[in-house]
Parts: sequence; structure tokens; C-alpha cells
Amino acid sequence: CGGCDLLHCSYVLQLSSKKEMVSECLARIGKIRELPDMEMIASPEFGYRQRAQFKVDGGRKSVGLYKRKSREVVAIPHCPLLRPALNTLLARSEEMIELLPGGVDQIKLIEGRHGSVASSPVLPGLCSATTIVRAGRFDFQVSGDSFFQGNAYLCEKLGAWARPSVQGDCFADVYGGVGFFSAFLHDLFSSGVIVDDVEQQVDLARRNLKDNGITNVTSQVDTAERFLVGPFSPAIDCLIVDPPRQGLSAGAREGILRRGPATILYVSCNPSTQARDLGGLIVSGGYFIDRMALFDLYPNTHHVETAALLRKR
Repeated sequence: CGGCDLLHCSYVLQLSSKKEMVSECLARIGKIRELPDMEMIASPEFGYRQRAQFKVDGGRKSVGLYKRKSREVVAIPHCPLLRPALNTLLARSEEMIELLPGGVDQIKLIEGRHGSVASSPVLPGLCSATTIVRAGRFDFQVSGDSFFQGNAYLCEKLGAWARPSVQGDCFADVYGGVGFFSAFLHDLFSSGVIVDDVEQQVDLARRNLKDNGITNVTSQVDTAERFLVGPFSPAIDCLIVDPPRQGLSAGAREGILRRGPATILYVSCNPSTQARDLGGLIVSGGYFIDRMALFDLYPNTHHVETAALLRKR
């Protein structure tokens, strides 16, 4: 398939190349010159991926992954990046095909505790609608199509990375999904709110808060833009944003500048859009990057996850 585009490189070279790529984006796109030393958090190279999308070719009755630079499905029985339970399913493609509704071209899956797997659409007898993913001391109930971190080994490190650097009265976790960052950081604040525009994810966030005994955080359905420009009391001391690949919209960036939180934790899977957004916040909002880290959530591919901690000057 076309996923492992860096498999031919040594892991040391992969890490240095990714660091160079992120630094180049910050300088060229974000026009950012003052950068702290970038922390590098490495991962085991194989068997790390707990979330996946299997592609389906209904005509040929095959399940697998896309061929490089195409939408041709490559039927493979085993992927070295996947967690064991996902590979077990990949090897049972004929059974999956029989269980799928017509017209489905992909299956979203996530592996949880004890090898259980949630999928969307649900595959009766093989997968369930939800599963429990353990990260650090927290349990997160997720659905097959939940937004959740893909690397089973680095979840705790990513969630806890900002703990030494944030605290205050109130935080807001925008694009908060099922409550991942809120769980890891909630005890450093008096109160917090999770904001997501997908009602199912907000429902799961509420359940996860309850199941983990977190009582000082609420969760609400709203877009980032409406929440950030709307009324909110008390003031936000720390804003957490983990947007999709397209980064922050113009409305979200404007809302952040209007609110002016003292600290921003910006987590991103796209160095280009993150560099654009950070550059704008630095120039227009008076922020600087206090800490930055590269989490290699996807070894043997070009994908990276970065976290930047911004402070008001």
C-alpha cells in the first residue's frame, strides 16, 4: 500500500527529517524566528497503530489499504504498523465483506482494551459500536469513528506533556472530542469546558468525565467559531485547540485573538496549517512559543503530531 512512505529510511533519519520539515514550515510559512529547542518524542516503529481505516472494494470483494497515489484497494492480510486485534480483522476480510451494508467503501476502527474493537459501520460478531481505550490512568469510551490519538504507545505522553506548564482557574478544550486532553489536565484548573460540534463525541465526553470521576469539567455541542466569539464567563486562562488538518478557520483565529487567553496549547497533525496559525497569533496576538514538541505518532510515514505551548508576552 502507499502508507509507509518512509519505511526505507532508518528511524534516526526519519526523526531528523521530520524535525527539519516542521522547522522549515515554521520559518517559511509562519515566518517564526524565535523557536525553543524542539522536544522529540519517539515511538516504537511497529505495532503502534490502534486506529485505522480499512478501504473496501465491493466489486472485487476485497478489504485493505490504498495503493500509493491511487484509490486502488490493495488487499493485504497483515500490516506491520497495526495493533494485533486490527491485524486479526484484516486477515478476516471475507467475513467483513459479508457483514457490510452495500455501498460502503471504508471501515473505521479502533482497538480498545483486551483486544476489543469498535467499528463504523458496526460489524456484528466481529466489532462493537464502542470500546474502552486506556491512556495513562484514564479510560476513554470511543466509537469506531471517534477522533482519538492513533499511537497506543504515546497517548499518555501526549496527554500529559503540557502538565508542568499550565494551570489556572478555567480552561477550554476546543475540538475536544471525547475529552482526551481535558482528562489529563483537568486537575490543574478550577473548572473547564469541552467544546465539539459532533453531538455523539460530546455525549461520549460526558460519559468519560463521569466514568473517570472528573467533576469540574462540562461538555457542550458547539462550533469552535461560535464558542470563541460568543459570551463566556469566567475568562479562559488556557485554551486547548486540536483542530483538523485544515487548522483554525479565520473565525476561530479571530475569536482567539478577541479572548486573548494567557496560554494556548495548540496540538496539530499538519505542520503547514499550524505554522500559519502560530505565525498569525504571534504577530497579531502578542504570543511567543514557550515550548514545542514533535510526537512521532506515525513512524515509517511522513505524518507527525506537534504540540506548541504559547504564552502572552
